[in-house]
Amino acid sequence: MDILHGYSRITWGEVLHGSGVSHPHELPADIRHNLVSLAEAFRVVRDLTGMAIRICSGYRSPAVNEACGGAPGSQHLQGRALDIRLVGRTATVLQPEMRALYRLIDRAQQNGRIHPGGLAVYAGRDPETGRRDTDWVDFLHFDTRGWRARWNSADRQRLLG
Repeated sequence: MDILHGYSRITWGEVLHGSGVSHPHELPADIRHNLVSLAEAFRVVRDLTGMAIRICSGYRSPAVNEACGGAPGSQHLQGRALDIRLVGRTATVLQPEMRALYRLIDRAQQNGRIHPGGLAVYAGRDPETGRRDTDWVDFLHFDTRGWRARWNSADRQRLLG
C-alpha cells in the first residue's frame, strides 16, 4: 500500500519496517501525518538522485528505539526520520555515491526542496572485509524536524572529505 496514495514509490511497509507496528492505523494521527510528510521528502530525494535507496529504519516504537540504542528524543519516534542506504552498488562505487547523496540531501534541505531537518552520516563495516571501519559510510540519517541540525562532525569531516 503506497503511503502517498499512488503517485509515489514509497510504501507504508518501507517506513514501518522493523518498527514494531504492523499497520499505519495503529499509529496516532499526528505520527501518520509526519510519516506522509517524511515520505514526500524521501520521494523528492529518490527523484533527484535516480538511485536505488533503501530505508533501514523509519518510524520506531519506543520499545524498538530503546532496543536499537536510539536517542530518547529521536525523531524516529515522531515519524520524522529515516536511516537510508544505497542498494545494488559495488563497494568501490558505493562510497562516492553515499557522499554525493549526503550533499544532495543537504542542498535540498537548504534550498527548500524538502523540509529542513537533521542530517548525519554514520560509519560502519566495510562490506568487502566485514571489519568495522570508521572510514566507511554505513548509512545516512535524515529527518524533517523543521530546523537544520547536524551532528557527529568529526565522522562527517572524515567520511565526506
